Amino acid sequence: MSPEPRELSAEPRELSDAQALRALAHPVRLALLDALRARDELTASAAAELLGESPGNMSWHLGILARYGFVEETRTGTGRRRPWRLVDRTLRFSSAAPDAETAAAGGALEGALITRAFDGLEAWRRRRAEAPEWAEPSFLSHSIVALTPAELAEVSAAIDRVLQPYVDRALAARPPGTVAVRVVSFGHPV
Repeated sequence: MSPEPRELSAEPRELSDAQALRALAHPVRLALLDALRARDELTASAAAELLGESPGNMSWHLGILARYGFVEETRTGTGRRRPWRLVDRTLRFSSAAPDAETAAAGGALEGALITRAFDGLEAWRRRRAEAPEWAEPSFLSHSIVALTPAELAEVSAAIDRVLQPYVDRALAARPPGTVAVRVVSFGHPV
């Protein structure tokens, strides 16, 4: 029996705990969170099959994510048949934290997310011929523009506003014909 659909907070969870940031800075845990964003809920066995890992390894990583409040059990199964789901839709953190430990943990998570994003982009580039209906609307944009720090913050906020309606319908409310799509944006001085 599946749990009742629930609304996740539209407000991002702000992460500032070094241990929680370090817990996320692991490729398997990031893959688990992405899988849960795409599928609502997963058991350790289903996650193992999806990610090419063992069910025991998935249980262990889900337990770590649960310890820091990123996932929770749905309480609708037992053993490795226990489904897990996200607690928060969106997470935010800064690698510019005032203390060195949190800054280092944020930097490690930032590095893991960058690696994951670019590995995913490269994987898509190699397989896009298998999904021609997605090849044309998929994009990679590269621009160099002149901005002040305040203008860069405005660009970031504008991107968030454009994406928010799609983030809001993630998980159970996803309309037919949609698939999980990774959108990564960044802006930094060159």
